[in-house]
Amino acid sequence: MTVALSPKERIESFIADWHQCRENARQNKNFDTTNGGHGLGHDTLRQIEAECAQIALGLSQRHFIEGKSCGPFSYLGTGPKGSERDEEVLAIVEEGTSARVEVRGEKYGRPHYKEYRLVLRDGDWKIAGLLSSLNAPDKPLLTEKQRNDLLARARPDAALGPLDEEQVSAEGLGRSFRAGRRVQKGDDVVTTTIRRLGELQLTSGLLGVSDLGEITAFDLDTLARSVPPGSYPVEILLAQEYILAVRLLLDPNAQVADWHLAEVSQGGHEVGVNAGNVAIFDLSSVVTLKARTVDHIYDQHVLQVTERPNAHLFSLAQHEGADPAILDAVVVDSGNGDGSYPMHWGVNAEGKPVVLMITFIFPPDVDER
Repeated sequence: MTVALSPKERIESFIADWHQCRENARQNKNFDTTNGGHGLGHDTLRQIEAECAQIALGLSQRHFIEGKSCGPFSYLGTGPKGSERDEEVLAIVEEGTSARVEVRGEKYGRPHYKEYRLVLRDGDWKIAGLLSSLNAPDKPLLTEKQRNDLLARARPDAALGPLDEEQVSAEGLGRSFRAGRRVQKGDDVVTTTIRRLGELQLTSGLLGVSDLGEITAFDLDTLARSVPPGSYPVEILLAQEYILAVRLLLDPNAQVADWHLAEVSQGGHEVGVNAGNVAIFDLSSVVTLKARTVDHIYDQHVLQVTERPNAHLFSLAQHEGADPAILDAVVVDSGNGDGSYPMHWGVNAEGKPVVLMITFIFPPDVDER
């Protein structure tokens, strides 16, 4: 079998091709291509968008396997959005018909890394995936001190914050997560349904709640109240394909007597969303990960997911060599997109948390409007 290009040659060819396409596209334009398109009319921007889409298609067909794309291409602005001129190949790992090429460049004065995944197809190496990251391959997500500090923040007896009845009532929370509700969705009236996703396995009882794209040393926190280790059902409330809420059932048979704010250790009871998703996970499975591993998790469980709604359990523990059958994380689409969403504990008559609920959309029943 004759191999047309090695993995390294394929990546170098793609980078050179990308820049040549960019230079060619910028020739003979009657407008400034370095200012990001500011001041250009709507029709001109539409033409540029269509032109860039065709260039990206050609790059993908030449260098990527069928069904995979090089991503967005643009020739506007002073800095390229794809590959940098000074990119340097750091490492090449070949395993049979697959390979990984690690590349380092500089973007806006900061180190920038790209991890290319390649496969051997019909005697030629083609790109099957591309992960961009600001994190070096071996950089830990947290230092040892940060890990120890984070793991010590939650307590099983942490106080539960009182509801602000002007924002939401305990009665309203109690009635919200219910199948058979008739709610407004656009111009239609739809009926809510409940879907059980499976059971979340918590080995530490420390709960993290975050957008998977926001798990960083700066943003990562734990709910102030820890829960007993165990396996707990996870359910979502749906209005057709929209996820209205997600809940973790600590005691599926218990009656909720009251509701409290589910606060994080540093204060606040809302989860911030910037990439359209919310994950609930065992914190102990995250704190030992490398930062690049977290990038992979976000890519695999959010960016590469095409099915909607995105709602599934997965294993974080497997990235540290544990059994991949340990499903210690769940990710769901935030039904109302980006924003900040409230978290609440439902407690039984003794004041013990029996459910954790995160609400994305809180529509009233049509009959109540």
